[in-house]
Amino acid sequence: MADLKELEQLRNEDRVAEGQKLVDIQHISIDTNLPVSERLKKYLDDIKNPYYFSCGDLAVRICFSSDGHELSTHLKEYFLNCNR
Repeated sequence: MADLKELEQLRNEDRVAEGQKLVDIQHISIDTNLPVSERLKKYLDDIKNPYYFSCGDLAVRICFSSDGHELSTHLKEYFLNCNR
């Protein structure tokens, strides 16, 4: 599993600029029978870069603000606004 320094490097890399193929998250499976730490390790190994991957033909780049709202808050707001 990646350590914090490796995760920081992954967060800052730009795979499209490097011409590398992104891992499609639709092909990642999570075995919920595994302990959480093993699930996390397998996910990080499978996705290669948890900050930059694809979902079908869409490239996804994830970034977080240390002083921002939680992801669940943003998702809730997004889906509530989709119904308008």
